[in-house]
Amino acid sequence: MQIATRSAIVRPKIVFAAVGILLVLFAGRILLRDKRATNEYPNFRVQFIDQRTGWIIGLRLFRTIDGGHTWSIITYSHDEDVIKAKDGPEYAKYAIQFVDAIRGWRLSLIDSSALEYTEDGGESWKGQTKVGGFGRSLIFSSLEDGWVLGNRTFATHDSGHTWRQEEELDGLNLRFPYFLDKDHGWLANEWGVIVRTSDGGKHWNLIRTSLRDVRTIFFVTATDGWAVGDDGLIAKTKNGGSAWTTVQSAVIPNTSRNMRTTLLDVFFQTPTIGWIAGYDGIILSTTDGGETWHRVSTPTHAPLSSIRFIDDSHGRAVGGYAEPAMPHGKP
Repeated sequence: MQIATRSAIVRPKIVFAAVGILLVLFAGRILLRDKRATNEYPNFRVQFIDQRTGWIIGLRLFRTIDGGHTWSIITYSHDEDVIKAKDGPEYAKYAIQFVDAIRGWRLSLIDSSALEYTEDGGESWKGQTKVGGFGRSLIFSSLEDGWVLGNRTFATHDSGHTWRQEEELDGLNLRFPYFLDKDHGWLANEWGVIVRTSDGGKHWNLIRTSLRDVRTIFFVTATDGWAVGDDGLIAKTKNGGSAWTTVQSAVIPNTSRNMRTTLLDVFFQTPTIGWIAGYDGIILSTTDGGETWHRVSTPTHAPLSSIRFIDDSHGRAVGGYAEPAMPHGKP
C-alpha cells in the first residue's frame, strides 16, 4: 500500500512524543492522547523490532506489544537507571538498543567504560560488563554481535561475554552506526569518515567522504543509503557509501542563524517511501525514493531525534527539549 499523496484526504498517522506530550496527527486533526515524558528531559529514540513490539526510550521506557495501540510504562526504581539527555535528544539516541522482545543493551550510566543488559524488556538492568574504553554509542547486529563506539571501538561476538578492541578503528571517534543485517554495517563520525563491513565486522573498509556534521545514517540495501545532519544536510549513496551526492530541498526552513534546520534522523519503510525528522519539529517525506521531499505538518517545534514506521501509514516520531528548554523555532 502506498502512502497517500499530499492531495489525498487521509494522510499517514504519525504519533509524536515530544516535550512531555504524545500527539496523534491523523487526517489533519490533532488529538491529545497521553503524557510521555517530562519537560526536563526528552524522549530520544523510538525502536520497533517488528510490527508489534517496540519502545519509546527517554526519561522512562514505554513498551508496546500490540503495534502501539497500548503502551506499558516502565518506571525505574533507582535514579541511576534513568538515562538523561541533557544536551539534546540526539546525543543519547544510540545509548540503548533492544535486540529482541526481552533482551537489550545500554551504556552504563555510572561507568562510561561499561555496559548493562536487560532480559525482561527493560524492566530491570544488570551487568556492568567492562568493554575497556569510553563509549558514546552502541549497536548490535544480532544477539551475539555488537560494537561500542567512541574514540576507540570494541566488538563482541559472544553476546557480550568478551570484548576486543578494533585497533584499526582507533582515533576515528565513530558515533553513528547502522547495520542492515548481520553482515552489512556502517559506522560514521561527524566529519565524513565512514567504515563499512560486509562480513559482520571481520574486515572494515575506511571511506573518507566530503560529508560534514553528519547526525545519522541509514541504508535501504547494501548499496543504497542516506545520511542527514546539520544545515539541512541530505546525502545519498548508490554504491555502499564510497561516494555521496547531496540532495537540495527547498522545503527545509532556515534558522535564525541563516542556516538550514538540523536534520537528526532518516528512515525508509521501503526503497521508495522514506522519512526525515529534525529540529523545529520538521518531518519530510518522500514517495519516489528521495528524488523529491515534501514537508509534513507537525504540531510541535521541538527537536525530533528519531522516527520509525511499522507500515506504510503508521509511524512515531519522538524528541523534545533538553533542560533548559530552548525557545520555539530555535535549533
